[in-house]
Amino acid sequence: MPTTASFGNVLTNGTASTTFSITDTGGTSSDSYTGAVSNNGVTVSPLSGNASTAGPNSATATLNANANGSGTNNSSASWTYTITNTANTSDTGGNKTVTVSAVVGNAPVYGGNLYSPTGSSTYLFGPTFSSTAVNGSSYDGLASNANSQMGTNLGGPLEHTVAIITQGQNGSGGTNTVSMAWRNRVQNETPNGEGGNPTNSPLGFNRPLISDVVSLSLGENPAAATDPYALQMTYDGSTIGNAGAQASAGAAGLLYLATLVPNAGPAGGGQAGSDEWLLATYDDFGVGGSAQFNVASSYSAWALANGVTDANLGNFVGSYGYDVADGEVWAVVNHDSQFAVVPEPAAGALAALGLMGLLVLGAARRWSRRVEAAARGGA
Repeated sequence: MPTTASFGNVLTNGTASTTFSITDTGGTSSDSYTGAVSNNGVTVSPLSGNASTAGPNSATATLNANANGSGTNNSSASWTYTITNTANTSDTGGNKTVTVSAVVGNAPVYGGNLYSPTGSSTYLFGPTFSSTAVNGSSYDGLASNANSQMGTNLGGPLEHTVAIITQGQNGSGGTNTVSMAWRNRVQNETPNGEGGNPTNSPLGFNRPLISDVVSLSLGENPAAATDPYALQMTYDGSTIGNAGAQASAGAAGLLYLATLVPNAGPAGGGQAGSDEWLLATYDDFGVGGSAQFNVASSYSAWALANGVTDANLGNFVGSYGYDVADGEVWAVVNHDSQFAVVPEPAAGALAALGLMGLLVLGAARRWSRRVEAAARGGA
C-alpha cells in the first residue's frame, strides 16, 4: 500500500513541508527520493542516515506553492503528487512511492455565524491556509481566495474575494507562519440589496461590507506591532454602482480596506462596547513619516512611483488607497486582524446625493479626518 502525506492548506505563493516515513526491508545505505521539481513546485530532500532494516526512515517534501495546480496566481485545485523512492541495490523491498496532496489558495468560507456585538473574538472561520516564512524572506504574493461555501450560510452571499500580501518582509528574527482564514458576512454586515440589515453595529454610519471577511495573521505577537505589510483585497462594486460611482466614492474617502476593531463602540458610530469596522490603518502601531492617505491608484503603481520596497515599507505604514479599474483596495498596516472592504454611504446614495446624502458625506469625511489625525498622534 503506498505511503501518503499531506501539505494541508497552503497559501498561494507559499511554502510548506511535510514528513513521511517508509520502512525499508534491507540495505545499509541511504535510498534516494526523487520528485520532478517542475511539477507543482515539489522538491524532496534526500533521506538522511542509513536506510536499514530497522526503519521506518523519514524524508521531507517541501512545497513551493507559486507553481500550483492551475497555474494561476490566486487559485488552484487540490492535487496529488507521487514521489519515487529508488531503493539501493541491497534493499529487498524494492522501489516505493509516496503520494502527497495539497490544497493551494482555494479556501472554504464559513457561513454559520450570527451577528455578535463583540464579534472579533466570537466569529468562526473556515480552515486556515498558511505558509512558513524564514527570517529575512519576503511575504510578497502570499494569497488566498474565498472559493467555496462551507456549511449553511446565514449571512450574505459569497463574494469570492481575493486577499494578497503585495509587499512585506519577515524581520522578526525567526520563522513565522503566515495564515489566512475566511468567513461570510453576517446579516448586519451585508447590504440591504443582498438581504442584509447593515444598520446596527458593527456598521456605524451604515457601512455594509462588499467583500468576504479574511482573518490574517503574520504569526507574531498579536498584541504588538507586526512586520509592516501591504494587504490588498478585491471587492464587489455593484452595491455602489458603476465605475464612475465607485471612483466618486473613492475620491470622497468612502471606499476603503477596513479592520474590525474590538470595543470601538461610539468611536465608530456604534453602540457602546461593540466592535466596529473602521479604516484598516486605525489599529496600526504608529504611522510612517511618508504615509499617504486615500490614494487613487493600484498598489503596484503607487509603490513603484514612490520607491516603496520591503526594506523601507515601515516608512509608509498608514497609507491606504483604492483601485476602481481592478476592483481592489489596499492598505499598509502592521497588525493582525479581520479585514474586509467597506463602502460609505450605503448602496445608491452616491447616485442620488441630496441634502441627506451631503450630510452623510460630510460626516464620513470628518470621520476619516479624525482617524488620520488620531493615527498621526499615535506615531
